[in-house]
Amino acid sequence: MKALMAVILMLLAGAGAAQAAADSVAVFHRAEKVGVLLNERGAYGRIQQFMDAVGAEARYRWLSADESVKIECAREDVRATCTIRFLPSEIVKIQGRSVKAFVATKEFPQSFEMAFESSMEDRFNLVLTPEGIELWAGKRGQQP
Repeated sequence: MKALMAVILMLLAGAGAAQAAADSVAVFHRAEKVGVLLNERGAYGRIQQFMDAVGAEARYRWLSADESVKIECAREDVRATCTIRFLPSEIVKIQGRSVKAFVATKEFPQSFEMAFESSMEDRFNLVLTPEGIELWAGKRGQQP
C-alpha cells in the first residue's frame, strides 16, 4: 500500500512539473521597446481565461489609443500565446529593466488578473478593471 501511494505521489508531482514546464514568460528589454512573450498549455489556463474575459475567440488584438501598448493573443484547444509590446509614452514607463503601463479605458467591463513568472525570474502581471488595464513586466530582481 505504501509503494502504491509513493507511485501515485510521484505521478502527481511529475504532472505538476510537466505543466509548469509548458508555461513560459520571456521579457525582452530595450530602452526604446519592451516585448513580452507568454506561452501556456492547458485547456483552461490563464491566457485562455484572459481571452474569455475580453470576449475573444481564436485570436485577439488590442492597441491603446496612442499605440504604445499592443496585445496580440492566439489560442487553440490546449495551448495559447500572447505577445505584448510596449513603447515609451505618457502611459508607458520603462525604468531599469522593467516596464509599467496603465491605460484608462472602458473597454474591459469585467475584472480579471493574471501573472506569470519564469524560472529565470522574468515576470509579467496584467490587471483588467472597468477603469482600465494595468500591465507590468520585469527582468530578474525587478519589482512591480
